[in-house]
Amino acid sequence: MTPSNEAPAPQPGFFAKYGKWLLGIGCLVPLLCCGGFGALGVVIMQGLKSTAPFVQALAKANQSDEVNAALGSPLTPGFMVNGSINDSNGAGTADFEVPVTGKKAAGTLEVTASKERGGAWTFARLAVQVDLGPRIDLLDEPRPEPGPDLEPIPDEPPSDGPVPDAPGKE
Repeated sequence: MTPSNEAPAPQPGFFAKYGKWLLGIGCLVPLLCCGGFGALGVVIMQGLKSTAPFVQALAKANQSDEVNAALGSPLTPGFMVNGSINDSNGAGTADFEVPVTGKKAAGTLEVTASKERGGAWTFARLAVQVDLGPRIDLLDEPRPEPGPDLEPIPDEPPSDGPVPDAPGKE
């Protein structure tokens, strides 16, 4: 055998051999991660929407004549719940807002509630803020009327008599 002066053909590099596979996997993994996180978000949102404070708040909003007049009925909650609901050992807190839509308009259901151990949920804030409209308070407790102690102090002295001198001035 006579030695040949020809060099052996170069072997293709790693990326030349497997580049298409790496590109495919590099695109597929982020898509699968986004899909997984999206599915996890849907599960969490559905879990929040099945909690007692959410269900009770939406029921009170649907029963309100004022809300039905402004938004229309029935109210449909939106996908995103903004806030948190904590319930552990029979006690809990809830502070969240959720978009709601009726047949006429849309708004935001605002909820702040708490629950003592073994007790029922008590709402501190329960309202619907109508988009481009009024805020409708859904709490059953009557609000205190402003009395003499809560009256605003006028900026100007009364105009029906002379203005008294300030004490200490002469």
